[in-house]
Amino acid sequence: MSNKLTPNLHDAQSAAFVEAETVVLENGLRILLVEDHSAPVVSLQNWVKFGGADEEVKFAGIAHVFEHMLFKGSKEFPNGEMAGTIEGAGGQVNAWTSNDETVYYVTLSSRYWEQGFAALVDAVINPLFDEGELIKEKEVIQEEIRRGKDDPDREMWHRLAGLAYRTHPYGRPVIGFPETVDKTDRNALLRIFQQWYVPNNMVFVAVGDFDKKKLVDAIRSRYGHLPNKSLPQRPRSNEERQTSTRVDVLNFRAELARVEVSFPGIAATDKDVAALDLLGDLLGSGYNSQLYTELKRKRNIAHDVSAYNYTPIDPGMFMLGASCSPENTESVVTALLQQARQIQNLDIGNDQLEAAKMRIVSQFVHAQETYQGIARTLGRFDTTYGDPNFSRDYVAAVKSVQLEDLRRVASHIVALERANVVVMLPEGQPLPSTDNVLSWVRNGYDDTGSVASNVQEAGRDETANVVWYDLPGGIRLVVQQDLAAPVVSVNAAFGAGIWVEPADKGGSARLLASLWNQGTSLRSASQIERELDAIGGSVGASSSQDMISVSGRFLLEKIEPGFDLFFDILNDPIFPEQELDIERQDQIREIESLRENKFRFTAQHFQENFYRNHPYGKPALGTVASVRRVQRDDLQKLHGDILENAPLVIAISGNLEPAKAAASVSNRLAGILAMRDAPNPKPYIQPDALKKLQEIVVEDKGNQTHIMWGFATVDRMHKDRAPLTLLDAVLSGMGGRLFMELRDQKSLAYMVTAFDSYPNVNGYFAFYIACAPDKEKLSIQEFERVIAELIATGITEEELERAKRYLLGSVDIQLQSTSARAGSFASSLLLRGRWDGHREYVADIEKVSLDDVKRVAREYLVADRSVRVVLRAK
Repeated sequence: MSNKLTPNLHDAQSAAFVEAETVVLENGLRILLVEDHSAPVVSLQNWVKFGGADEEVKFAGIAHVFEHMLFKGSKEFPNGEMAGTIEGAGGQVNAWTSNDETVYYVTLSSRYWEQGFAALVDAVINPLFDEGELIKEKEVIQEEIRRGKDDPDREMWHRLAGLAYRTHPYGRPVIGFPETVDKTDRNALLRIFQQWYVPNNMVFVAVGDFDKKKLVDAIRSRYGHLPNKSLPQRPRSNEERQTSTRVDVLNFRAELARVEVSFPGIAATDKDVAALDLLGDLLGSGYNSQLYTELKRKRNIAHDVSAYNYTPIDPGMFMLGASCSPENTESVVTALLQQARQIQNLDIGNDQLEAAKMRIVSQFVHAQETYQGIARTLGRFDTTYGDPNFSRDYVAAVKSVQLEDLRRVASHIVALERANVVVMLPEGQPLPSTDNVLSWVRNGYDDTGSVASNVQEAGRDETANVVWYDLPGGIRLVVQQDLAAPVVSVNAAFGAGIWVEPADKGGSARLLASLWNQGTSLRSASQIERELDAIGGSVGASSSQDMISVSGRFLLEKIEPGFDLFFDILNDPIFPEQELDIERQDQIREIESLRENKFRFTAQHFQENFYRNHPYGKPALGTVASVRRVQRDDLQKLHGDILENAPLVIAISGNLEPAKAAASVSNRLAGILAMRDAPNPKPYIQPDALKKLQEIVVEDKGNQTHIMWGFATVDRMHKDRAPLTLLDAVLSGMGGRLFMELRDQKSLAYMVTAFDSYPNVNGYFAFYIACAPDKEKLSIQEFERVIAELIATGITEEELERAKRYLLGSVDIQLQSTSARAGSFASSLLLRGRWDGHREYVADIEKVSLDDVKRVAREYLVADRSVRVVLRAK
């Protein structure tokens, strides 16, 4: 057994549970605690059991308005200083509102948890609700509503909910309506605060690196004096039983058609939740799912498919969905209903059922990799079931489900007279009548229808439990032993990207990544999927400008079969013709529908014009014509070239003994090692220098104008990357200048930010805003004003320190999981020459001065070396 990688540790089910301790204050506040010192991070969440379904109709959306206003000032942190304080303490802050709850959360480095805690709690219990801020924030929310009107998936959800719920408030959008948001006033917010934001209606969750007694004392000192109150009646009406099929059809600014079918579902506390979750998984999860097999693999009439059991506190929905070419809409509606009907006679083997159970259990294991994930699970279970540790009961219920249970719940849920069908077609496409769609539905229910000698240890870092090795062929390997990790992650990163594609076959790197795990000489795509399900693992690939990587994550006790599968996929993908045809069509549809995502559409125009004739100026997806030219032989040649010649780095993080892991990797790479010499990467060529402002205006249908303005900067190794990154942190984020000045103070937009890019050649520093069309000129002027101020006066000491704490805290947060660490180590070693590039990054950030930031603003934020793209609404 000495050559085995699998330690004799707990199995997947026992790894799925993180037990929380519950403390209840005298006033009813529930406190959920998990003290864990594995990572220097703390996640704090304040759950309030008040959501969109608890509102008065005339103030629909007020829970969401309330969420926004809690960031606008409190007793100790007026003038919207909350976000800046938390980000200045190295943390991340945000909130969400759903039908059933509103949640405020921070995640930050444990060294600063007290500052983040103070700001979060004061925002929740001492909000100011300033009238002026409310006026501005309502305008921001109206921008958010308009933004949603450009999102086809969000519109589909609203339409589906509107069909399913005629009387229950789940039928309303959580964000509300323009007229109800406009009516919301300070008195209404105060009433919500006094009625619902009381300790006996809240749950405080804390997970991470803290002292439990100290934290409980802090919570008691902040919340303990608050009185509990009797809660108002929640205005939730029982939905009458649906007795006939309901249909909605619409045109939308989208390239693909979309179909959603739902059936009235069950509540989260129903005994059949586990069975219905499994049914959704078997129908729509993965390559071997029933919907994917029937609609995509066999008939290829759908672009993608889904099945999902939505179970909020009150009865939810069981949903099936697909996107497709407009001409396939009728076939897809009929096929979805055929599959819905057939699940009542579900015929699957025990191996499929067990694989589905393993997928669901493994989701719990993977959710435990970050403190914020643990906190969210605990908060959800406590507010729904009154028990933060309900995961044990849920997993037991999943494991006990039998095939007859699935058939029983399918028979109960899926019925023709209870179907809700939404059909969305692109603008310009003729809409079917309701009677036509009903006939498609009826057709769907019709019956016809030891260490190897070639592995050389190159170094080790005892403080991080990391050892790195040099393998033949220039391959470098990093292994981090994490004794507490219940999973093992591996990442293989190649020094190859968009610039290695043939000139006339753009998009081939993306196709290569999409198909890398779709079959080998030993395993078909369906066999790969079955094996991954059986071991609770995942394997995927991705491509970027400078890198193509293959990553895997496996449960600890399944690492040997996991490595067998991972390295077979890495070494020997065969890019089957059938799968290539499907992926090629998918990529073409993604290209054609790119304009649906206005940010991505704007960014593509910016990238093309910034890099022009340089390889980075080519769209990563390629063009329709270039993707159609890519054949199987092209992908095999590209894969062979990368495998033989491109720099290769492999990183592993998990509870594996490094020397044995290195031997295992070397043995499984024997074929690659035999054919590789020293890597021979293509040289990088700098793009042509910009010499004047390039402004590009693109007109497109929509409700907002999108502006992206980028300035030429440096590559990833340049000394000025650190001050530029810090400048980005000063400007972006909820506590950044752009957010505070352009959104909070001037209500120009819901979305405004800065971002930067540093590839292997010179990159850029960019500003972005999505605004109302009549605010285009003012938005550009505001960007010019911000730039002029940065050049003239720089930033303040307070901004500098806040940005440093935010960036340094983000490093701790981002490296919690094994998959994040494996990815970071691999990309850093490949692109920066050292596995611990995050340490170098931290050191560089810490050294940045005010003068450095002012200097880079002056040197790089120069209009004559910039590109500005305006995606103008028409």
